[in-house]
Amino acid sequence: MFRIPSGLQQIIPPAAAKKVLELLHQPALTQAVKDAAQKIGWPDMQAPGQIQEIWQQAKQWMESTLHTGHSPVPLNAAVINGTGRIFHSTLGGVPLPLGVADQAARMLSYLTTKTIEENLRETLCQQSGAEDALVVISVEHAIGLLNHLPQASDGWLVPRGDYVSWNADSHLGNCLDTSAKPSIPIGSITHCSEQDFLHGLKGTRHGVLRLSPSNAGASSTAGSLTAIDLRQVKTPHSVVHAEVLLNGTLIDLETTALPITRVASRLSSGSSMVIVPGDRFIGGPACGIILGSSSYISALREAARKLRLEVHPLLACMLQLVVTKQPDKISWQQQPVGAMLTNGVANLKDRAKRLEFQIQSSEPITSCQIVERAEAIGDYVWENCTLPGIALEIELKSFDQWSEQIQREKGVTVLGVRTGNKLTLHLRSIDPADDRLLADLFPTATETAATTGSVEE
Repeated sequence: MFRIPSGLQQIIPPAAAKKVLELLHQPALTQAVKDAAQKIGWPDMQAPGQIQEIWQQAKQWMESTLHTGHSPVPLNAAVINGTGRIFHSTLGGVPLPLGVADQAARMLSYLTTKTIEENLRETLCQQSGAEDALVVISVEHAIGLLNHLPQASDGWLVPRGDYVSWNADSHLGNCLDTSAKPSIPIGSITHCSEQDFLHGLKGTRHGVLRLSPSNAGASSTAGSLTAIDLRQVKTPHSVVHAEVLLNGTLIDLETTALPITRVASRLSSGSSMVIVPGDRFIGGPACGIILGSSSYISALREAARKLRLEVHPLLACMLQLVVTKQPDKISWQQQPVGAMLTNGVANLKDRAKRLEFQIQSSEPITSCQIVERAEAIGDYVWENCTLPGIALEIELKSFDQWSEQIQREKGVTVLGVRTGNKLTLHLRSIDPADDRLLADLFPTATETAATTGSVEE
C-alpha cells in the first residue's frame, strides 16, 4: 500500500502545496500518468487499480497539507453551513442540486471530452446570448488568461475602485499581474473620469477590466464608481471591454432584492467579454466561465489549452446539468442556491418551527429558541448585501462533546456562530434539503437510550 510520509507536511510551504495540488488536478497530467502506466504494464487504466489508488492518495495528502492549520472542516465530512453566508469564500462554493454529481459521472462514461465541451458551449451561448464560451478551472485563471489576448497586448486598464478582494487571495490586480506587463490602474478609489481613462491609454491595443459588484449594496458615496460608462467613451483606437461579474446570471431573475447583473444585458450594451463564476448565482461547481465575442474567446481557448486550464470534463458535465435544469426564474428558485436566496421569512419560520419541535427534546440540548435577524449573504464584496433571516439559537450541555460525536458517528461538520456552548444556526444559508440531516444530529433521549442499549447487548 502506497503512503506519502506525513512528516513532509511540516516542510512544504502552503503556497507550494497549493501549486502542486493544482498540478495534480490537471487532466493532462492525469493522462500522462495513464500513458506511462500503460507502457510499464498496466494496460487498463480506466478500471480501479493500484495506480488510481496511488493517484487519489497523492491528491488527498496534498489537500491535507494545503489545509493543515487553516480549516477546522475535515475533508471527509459532510458540511452544513449555518453561518448565514451563502457565498462563503472559505467554503468556496454553493450546494449542488441532489444527484448532479452522479448524473455527471454517468455522462462522462458515455460522452467524449469534445462532445461534452461542445454541448456545454452551446448551452451557455444559448442562455447568455454570447457568440462563444470557454470554461476554465477558476475565475482567477480566467482573468489571468486575458494577458494572452492579442487585441489587448499593450495592457489592461483597471479603475482603482475595482481593485476589490473577493476572497483572502484574489483581486483583479493579482490575477492580472502574472505576466511581464502588469495591470494599469486608472482613476481614484471613488471615481474614474473619462480623462483618467484616456490618459491611461499609452498604446494601440488596450483592454479595460471592471468588477461587479465592487461594493455590493454600499452607501451612495460609492455611486460615482459606476456613474461613467467607460464603454461609451470614444477612443483613438478600439478598446476591449471585459467585466468580471461575480453577481452574473444567465437568466433574468427579475429581482431588486439582490445585486444581480444579467450577462446578456452587458454583452448587448457594449462589453466584449464577461467572466462569471460557475457557482454563486448560477449554482453550479466552482469554475470560471468566459462569454463573449468569438474573435476573443477563440484566442483565449488556444491559450487555455496550452496552459492546461480547461475545466475537467466531470465539472463540465455538472455545469451543463445545472444550467440545463434552470432555463427560467421559477426553475432557478427550485435549485439549492435559488431556494436559499429567495426563501421568504414566513417559510424560514416554518422550517425553524419544525426543526425546533424535532430537536428541543434532544438529550444534548439545554434550550432551543427561534430568533429573527438579517444577515449578509456572503463576505467580502457581499458583506453589505443583507436579507432578513431566521436563526436557531441552540444551547448545548457540551458543545465540544456533541461536535466530536457527530463528526465521529455521522461524518458531519456543522458550521455556525458559536458562543461558549451556544450554537446559532442561520437557516437561510442551510440548503432546505439538509433540514432532515440537521434534525438527525440531535437524537431524542429515547433514541439515545436505544442506541446505548443495542451497543451494550
